[in-house]
Amino acid sequence: MTNSMKLLTADRIGLGLVALGTVGAVVNLPMLALASLGVLGPPVLRELGWLKDDDDFTRQAAHKAGFQTMVLLMALLVADRLLMRLGDSLPPAFGGDGLYYPLENTISTGLAVFAVSYVMQYWGVRVGAVRVIVGVGVLTALTGVSNILLGLRFGMNRIDFGAFLIVPVILLLALLVHRRPRLGGGLILALVGLAVYGLGRMLAGLDSMPDHVRQQGMFWGLMTAVISLVVIFGPVGLALLRDRDVE
Repeated sequence: MTNSMKLLTADRIGLGLVALGTVGAVVNLPMLALASLGVLGPPVLRELGWLKDDDDFTRQAAHKAGFQTMVLLMALLVADRLLMRLGDSLPPAFGGDGLYYPLENTISTGLAVFAVSYVMQYWGVRVGAVRVIVGVGVLTALTGVSNILLGLRFGMNRIDFGAFLIVPVILLLALLVHRRPRLGGGLILALVGLAVYGLGRMLAGLDSMPDHVRQQGMFWGLMTAVISLVVIFGPVGLALLRDRDVE
């Protein structure tokens, strides 16, 4: 069952807070709390009975999204504990004790999973997937702008424009999913598979890496980004391939 209506006003305000918080976190990490408020605020207020703008469909979508988020986060935390047992050279990927891995990695991943699940259930697999991918493209562009402004503010000699090179690829993927959902889902899974393969190679060569490389926040930040990509977009690709109504 899908919903062809527009998002409720509270949900649209929430999405705006998510965008603002995500971009703001590039400059000031506590801004992530604003994104948390945008994702969790409306459903929590509805559960408390303080916001009475939803129906059974919206409530069920939020409940399913919450359950799926809980399952995925538990899987991540279990995997994190297992990785920590492999040796001291492997700091936690999503834990709260590592120097470069505060708990916001877990929080941001959980927020993303909840938002993606809610959107895809609200509009259905095909339309929801397209809107999720377009949303990722928009956030990537806004984050790129934020990085540029941050670089100008601190007088950095080298400003990274890489985010703007990724945005057209993301939008082309959204167009492919819109026109050929199953093909787009297969491509998403292929990209996720490449990310998993790359992560495996990265971990396999971990012990042979120099300490100064292994301890760099950027290196481990890339690792958490790959894991987040798998957790968030893996289910999207599977849903596009399995759903009978996409074509």
